[in-house]
Amino acid sequence: MKPLEPRRQRWNTLRHKLWCRLSVRYLTYLALGAWALLADPFTLSSTSDRALSREYHNFYVRLSGVEMAPLTVVTIDASSIRDLNANGSGWMSSNDWPLDYTDHARIISDLTVKQERPPASLFYDIYFEEQRDASGELERLGRRLSLIDNRETGTDIVLAGGGTPMPMSPDAYERLDQPRLSATAWSGHGELYPLSAPIQFQDSETTETTPTPATVMYQTLCAAGAKDCEWLDPSSAPAVSVHWTAVESRECIPAEPGSHIRMLAKRLLEGVLQGLYSKAEPSHLPAKCMPVHIVRASQLYGDDPVSLVPPGIDEDAPYAVMVGVVMPSTHDYIQTPVYERVPGVLLHAMAFENLWRLDDDYFHYRNMTYWGLLFWAAAVLLFMGQAERRHNSPLRRKLPWVLLWWAAIAGAVVLVQLVFHNILRIVPEGWLSLIAVVPLLREIVLRNEAAIMKIKENLNESR
Repeated sequence: MKPLEPRRQRWNTLRHKLWCRLSVRYLTYLALGAWALLADPFTLSSTSDRALSREYHNFYVRLSGVEMAPLTVVTIDASSIRDLNANGSGWMSSNDWPLDYTDHARIISDLTVKQERPPASLFYDIYFEEQRDASGELERLGRRLSLIDNRETGTDIVLAGGGTPMPMSPDAYERLDQPRLSATAWSGHGELYPLSAPIQFQDSETTETTPTPATVMYQTLCAAGAKDCEWLDPSSAPAVSVHWTAVESRECIPAEPGSHIRMLAKRLLEGVLQGLYSKAEPSHLPAKCMPVHIVRASQLYGDDPVSLVPPGIDEDAPYAVMVGVVMPSTHDYIQTPVYERVPGVLLHAMAFENLWRLDDDYFHYRNMTYWGLLFWAAAVLLFMGQAERRHNSPLRRKLPWVLLWWAAIAGAVVLVQLVFHNILRIVPEGWLSLIAVVPLLREIVLRNEAAIMKIKENLNESR
């Protein structure tokens, strides 16, 4: 037995060296994965996160339509201004944007006091940052707002209050008779919609946190008896990942058998063509598919005016109104994954729709990067084992393994995404990027392991 001791000792030493080298390689691969997911090289992780999440969003929206929300969006556009001015013979004194303060006062009055069924809440998404002499006296608008409040119409009027990136003039605030403001400008939330944000006045360091417009509308309708929303604490609730939905209709989300399959197949084909040819643009749904009642300001007047009340809601049910300007010169447009560029007021509208439809089950972001790292740690072991089998297996067996690998990773990612999206209502950050990162790092592992095995074979042959 004694002659075997040196041989056993040499074997233990060799095994220790192999284990150390294997551990070093494994840790190196883990470092590469951490670098790819955390350091975001060439914006690969963040770009793939946004792109893949956007495409998943687009597919999910087309699976089923939603009901209309109790919200009307009134848009003030160039055509409405011309129609209501009527070359100086109409009631509107302005013939172009920006409007006179008397015109703003008339619009707010017509949407509240003069309605047989006034809204429970009115958000006026036009920012009166400071007195504009060419538009008249801001005090007249302030007096009209106070008069409407004194009449107790039941309408809670909220004005756009800017935010820390856009502080409001304290003089304008006083001229408006200190109206209720809602933060409409914020920073640090990316593409998310916060439920509260600070507002600030010029030449002042103090800020006041206020609910954002969608939160104000939601809370007001809840207070009007529509539903219970005591769960909502705007200061601590996570920001909304706005889910752009569409109503069920022939032009939007048809309900006929097989229509969803055709729409999804069309969307998939468009995505493939867009990847192959940059000129191939995916189709967008028209704005009329949004689950909110959208009317132009001029449509509320005339011989056959459009009703301000959203269609389909109960006779005694409360509803809300948002008023926004649709003018290219204001540059207040946002890009959406489902619709084309839409006015900024519709972002508030869709955030409200999400809250109204889902309550505390709304979509929100959660950083899943560290879970992604755990997934990558397990995947590295799989890759290293695959490299060993790949080296020892005949060529004809490699193709089925590759196909099996891609099917497994795609199925796992889709399954986890379905759980996140449909059950947990999480739009995960740092998870979808694995679809782009893992195949890249897989090739690194396989090629590196193959090179190491080749070196070992050459060393064994040289001996």
